Amino acid sequence: SNHLIDHEFENKLVKLLNENGLIANIISCKQEDFGVDIIATFNQQVIIIQVKNIEKAIGSSELQKIQLSFKRFGDEILGIIVYNSKKLSNPLMKSAKIWFDGCCPEIKIMNKKEILNFFKDNKKRNKRRIMIEYTNLQADKFVIGISKLKGFKVEKCVVYSPY
Repeated sequence: SNHLIDHEFENKLVKLLNENGLIANIISCKQEDFGVDIIATFNQQVIIIQVKNIEKAIGSSELQKIQLSFKRFGDEILGIIVYNSKKLSNPLMKSAKIWFDGCCPEIKIMNKKEILNFFKDNKKRNKRRIMIEYTNLQADKFVIGISKLKGFKVEKCVVYSPY
């Protein structure tokens, strides 16, 4: 059945990811739920993956459902759609491509080879890029969420970009 073939593609992808420095696992979900198929970590970054082992390009309504599904996990999560390039050369229909270009900066779309290269390239660079680095940071009052600190002093504070 197609369902078994889909799972075979997922299993091969998980194996490849695990062999290339990620920790990846299949998430059991109902078919057609636009949920997450694989959850992985790489350099302390959580990655959620929707696997598309299909012959027909993704339409805009399906892409919007995937985007909403990814958003459930928060802004710090990297969402990736991985498609089977043996079945599909262009993963998005024209309308979905327009939506993707304008509304989906948080999602990446890749085939198996591209996802491996993406993480290999990331591995070659520093583990994580430094966005901001503070030295000798001092404050009378420092608030992080619901935590309030008085007389705050730290020699070095580094904020990293996930990708």
